[in-house]
Amino acid sequence: MFIVLFILLLTGLYAYLLNLIPVSNWFLFLWIPLGLILAVTTFAVMFLMLITFCNKDNPKGKVRHFILKSATHLIQWFQHIHVDIEGLENIDPNEAYLIVGNHKSQMDPVMMYNSMGIKLTAIGKSTLFTNRFMIDVAKTYGAISLNRDNDREAVKSLVEAMKRITDNHLSVIVYPEGGIKSREYEEMRELKAGAYKIALKTHCPVLPVSIIGSSKIMGTPKFKKKNIKIIVHKPITYEEYAEMNTTELGEKCMEIVNSSILN
Repeated sequence: MFIVLFILLLTGLYAYLLNLIPVSNWFLFLWIPLGLILAVTTFAVMFLMLITFCNKDNPKGKVRHFILKSATHLIQWFQHIHVDIEGLENIDPNEAYLIVGNHKSQMDPVMMYNSMGIKLTAIGKSTLFTNRFMIDVAKTYGAISLNRDNDREAVKSLVEAMKRITDNHLSVIVYPEGGIKSREYEEMRELKAGAYKIALKTHCPVLPVSIIGSSKIMGTPKFKKKNIKIIVHKPITYEEYAEMNTTELGEKCMEIVNSSILN
């Protein structure tokens, strides 16, 4: 709501300062969109400046996460995405988790961050970090670039993810399927067991999350409402998975995630 009011205020301010308000109402449809575009552009520039300014803070800095929370909320608002989340009582804000879930849209991490109410970072494919803006975002929030085609670099990325959990006490989102494989179904069908090494090495709890409806985001018009449901399951503690290998832990997480999607 704050962001919406902020944009509306800037819209009027720009229209006034640039003399875009005509005597006749005939041109209202011209100056309102122009003011709105200028306001959003200003917000984006301010966002980038604040990101650069915040780079000296730790990845859990309050200012940077307030900015990211506002940005993810704005993105969902523009995309007309409504998220209904269940299971927030399963999240301990003082705990650092390895968060695993199904992945059917580039909006998945945005929706999870905006809805789960805790400070998060994520592992993303290296092709997402190809411009200066995304590199700054990654650096600011501790996001980790993963090159799936280079085993040595992939191991370094996993080590960095472990540091986020142990050193920064920051929860990490990972999509164990290794990217978006198909939008023809919602459930997890593939298993990249390597991601679960993060849990086995750090002994952190694993938090399975089911996302229902995101496979249809891509094919739905931007301004049509999209209803998404996120279910946060009970965390799997280290005591529960200590005797498992990465494949067994991955299969257990897949079963939990799919239990809410298929039923």
